[in-house]
Amino acid sequence: MRNYSFTLLAVCFIISFVFILASPAFAQGIFLSTDYPGIVVKPGEKVEIPLEITNHTSAARTVNLEIVEGPKGWETNLKRFNREVFKALVMPGQKTELDFEVDVPDDVEKGIYKFVLRASSRSIASNLTIEIKVDPEGAAGTSIVTDYPVLRGPSDARFQFSVDLVNESSYEQMYSLSAVAPPGWEVYFTPAYEDERIASITLDKGATKGLEVNVKPPRFVKEGEYPIKVKALGSRSSAEADLKVIITGDYELNLTTETGRLNMTAVAGRENILKLRVENLGTKEINDITFDASEPQNWRVKFEPERIKSLAAGEAATITATVIPASRAIAGDYAFTISASADGAYDDFELRVTVKTSTMWGIIGVLIIAGVVAGVYWLFQKYGRR
Repeated sequence: MRNYSFTLLAVCFIISFVFILASPAFAQGIFLSTDYPGIVVKPGEKVEIPLEITNHTSAARTVNLEIVEGPKGWETNLKRFNREVFKALVMPGQKTELDFEVDVPDDVEKGIYKFVLRASSRSIASNLTIEIKVDPEGAAGTSIVTDYPVLRGPSDARFQFSVDLVNESSYEQMYSLSAVAPPGWEVYFTPAYEDERIASITLDKGATKGLEVNVKPPRFVKEGEYPIKVKALGSRSSAEADLKVIITGDYELNLTTETGRLNMTAVAGRENILKLRVENLGTKEINDITFDASEPQNWRVKFEPERIKSLAAGEAATITATVIPASRAIAGDYAFTISASADGAYDDFELRVTVKTSTMWGIIGVLIIAGVVAGVYWLFQKYGRR
C-alpha cells in the first residue's frame, strides 16, 4: 500500500513538472501574447491592441508575423512606431512589442468577432486569438463633446467652437487633431484659454481637456451653411464631431481712386479726369449704387456712369469722375468728399485737389504787355525825332 502511494505521488509530480515545462515561461520556443485578448469597441472606431513576442529559446529569432484569420471587410495591420511590420527580430530571453491595429467598419453589426494572429520562426509557431466585441452603447473609447455645434455670423467673422476631448479609456493616449473643412477655410486648434496652436495632445486615462476649434472662412464666401468635421485620432481609439458655420450676408462698399492716391492736380475752369474704383467687399450683391461729391462752391463734379445697377460680391467697377474747379478759383489746395452709396452700404474718401490757374490768363497778360511795349515804341518812333 505504501509503495502504491509513493508511486502515485511520483506520477503526479512528474505530470506537474511536465505541465510547468510546457508553460510559456519554460517553453523552448516563441510566445505571442496580449494583456487584452478581448475588448469592446464601437462601429467606426479605430483601435490598437498592444502585443508582445517573447523568445524562450537560446538564440536570436527572426519571427514572421501574420494575421491568419479575421472577418471580411475589416482593415487590420500589425504595426510598430506607426510602421506596418511583418517580421521582428527577438533576442534570446527577450520581448518585442508591437500593435495590432483594427479599423472597425461603420456598418458592422453588434456581436463578437474573432481574429487569429501568428508568430512563427522556422518550425516554431505561436497563435493568439483576439475577440473584439462590437457594441454601439458599451464601448469606452474617446469622445468630442460640445454644447454649441452651430455658430452664425458674417464672412469676416472668426468663429470659435469650445469642445471637450474626453479619453474614456483605461490607458493614456496621444491624439492627433485634424479637421475637414470646405476649400479655403482655415481651421486650427488651441487649448482652452490659450493662444498656442497645437496639432496633437496627450491625455491620461479618464481625463478631459478643453479645446478651442478656431475657424476662419474665406473673405468672400457666400451665404449658406458650411459643415466642419473635427477629428481626434488616438493611439488606441478615436472620435469625431460635426460642427457647422452659418454665414449670414453682409453689405460693404469700398471706394477709392484707381491708383490709391487721394490727391490730384487740377486747372481752374477746366475738366480734370480722375478714375475711381468701387468694390463690393460684402457677401451679398449690392444694387443701385450712386455717387456724390461735396465740392466747393461754383465747382462741378460729374460721374460716368452716374449709377451702377448691380455689383456682385467680390467684384469691382471703374468710374470716371470729372472735376471742374471754378474758373476764378484761387491757386491753392482744396479738399472735399466723394462718396458711393446704396441700400445698406456706404463708403467715402476725402480728395485733396491742388488748383493751378489757367495759362490763358498768362498769355493774355503777356499779349497786353507786348501791346503796350509796341505802342510806346511806335509813339517813340513817330514823335521822338521832333
